[in-house]
Amino acid sequence: MKLRSTRNCRMASLALASFGVLFAGCGDGSPAAPAEPETDTTTTQAAVKSALGGVETDVEQMRFELFACPSATHPDGNGDGIPDGITASQTMVSPLGPGFLPEGLPRFEDKPLDASARGSKHRYSDGLFLVTPEICHVVRSTPLQKSGAVSKDCYAAAKTVGGVPAGRTKEFVMINQCKGSPKAGIDAVAALNNPPELIGLTFARNGEPGTKFTCQDEVVRVCATVLEPDNDPLDFSLVEVDGAGNPVASGLKIAQVPGFPEDKKNGVALNCWDVVGKKPGSHDLKVVAKDLIWDSSATPPVLIPVEQFIATRQHEMYKSRAELMFPVHIVPCDCQTGVDIVFTMDTSGSMFDDAKALCNNISMVESNLKIAGINAKSHLLGITETGDKMLFPCLTDSVANLVGNVVPGDAGTCGQSLNQSESWGQATSVVAKGFPWTPGFQRVVVPISDEGACNGDPCLDPGKDRDSIDNAVKLAKSEKVIVSPISASGSSSCVTGLAYDLAAGTGGTAFISTDPSLDLAKGIETLVKNACKVP
Repeated sequence: MKLRSTRNCRMASLALASFGVLFAGCGDGSPAAPAEPETDTTTTQAAVKSALGGVETDVEQMRFELFACPSATHPDGNGDGIPDGITASQTMVSPLGPGFLPEGLPRFEDKPLDASARGSKHRYSDGLFLVTPEICHVVRSTPLQKSGAVSKDCYAAAKTVGGVPAGRTKEFVMINQCKGSPKAGIDAVAALNNPPELIGLTFARNGEPGTKFTCQDEVVRVCATVLEPDNDPLDFSLVEVDGAGNPVASGLKIAQVPGFPEDKKNGVALNCWDVVGKKPGSHDLKVVAKDLIWDSSATPPVLIPVEQFIATRQHEMYKSRAELMFPVHIVPCDCQTGVDIVFTMDTSGSMFDDAKALCNNISMVESNLKIAGINAKSHLLGITETGDKMLFPCLTDSVANLVGNVVPGDAGTCGQSLNQSESWGQATSVVAKGFPWTPGFQRVVVPISDEGACNGDPCLDPGKDRDSIDNAVKLAKSEKVIVSPISASGSSSCVTGLAYDLAAGTGGTAFISTDPSLDLAKGIETLVKNACKVP
């Protein structure tokens, strides 16, 4: 039967979070019109979102549909609870109700919505259908958007309802499950990274300690020792740079030494390069050690610098490296193979202090020259005798005994016989011409005296002393010998003048000692380096 009424029908009650067994007819037999929301939708949704801790859906209303139960004629083939091949016998659309279920309604508390201290809060809608008693029905609720389109956030639900006794209404709760907002996890592990630290830079030649000064065509080994506090692997490089530290085309040959880098344990690594300069000049080098990290995005994974990783993955431009710019000087050397240094010493009584300083320091002088890249062989000779062993302990022989006492060339008024212990001019001529020089070695003679060059004082210039020096210059030049005299304390201007002329004529260095215990060793180093053109 139809309920006839000329006025608008409105639902008498809004009952359920999803709906119940409902009624929907107006007096003219048409379905009841949906109830209009009492408040502004935007405001209501904002309130709902706040109440639900920020969760909201696109559901603004609910469509209720009534079907006959599945039967042999119309089974539920797809398992959605609705018989196949039939349409709803009744349909109605209802707005969402005010507030939440349960909310002070004992009928819904724990039936099935929780009423504990937490207090469940569910949005809801309600639909009432008038049905034939004792007949099985299926009710489907479908959440809708404000436009009437099916919700994208929440799913439809179907409920089978057994026959309802005449005159009664069966009320029940349906659950329309919503999709919610699934979350993913981001678990960030922040690892501290310390940059490498340069803790050592060394130079070596032929396995011996050296300096940044090296001869052309000579190999100098540059080694860098680096501490990596986090024990990361390291990438080493050594390149020539300009004044700003930018790589340039190298005028040096730089080669990685096989077998390096070498792990020295406890985060310390050593790497070495062999550096050779073909032409004299100064060069700036930069050693760099970068710590490395695995790039697992590559196939297979590769090691890349940590600073590259943070620049490309984290957009931060921080360096993680040890670096140092330093100079290397290539000098023209005449002592690349080695140098013979023949000391011809005046063994007269005034030379005791000089002899003591020479003997005490000659080993140190040779060691310092070796560090400078000079392989020096020292030959310590008296002129005509080795002198008292207590006073001249390091003299191994005499010029007269080892080489001979006949003075070559033209000694003029000084004569051709080496027979006086102070005749350093004559001794120079004998050594320059007759000493058994080491093949390939630079030749240096170092006379040490405070007397005239020919038979001691008096010093005569012009005269016998000048004649002795002129002869020594000619012979030394012909034999490619450099002469660098040392004038001991107390030498006259005549003696020092002759010494300077002998040095100038042979490319040597004249040196005046004022306190041999303090200045002799350094003076010898200087004159040998000058002879080898090493700074």
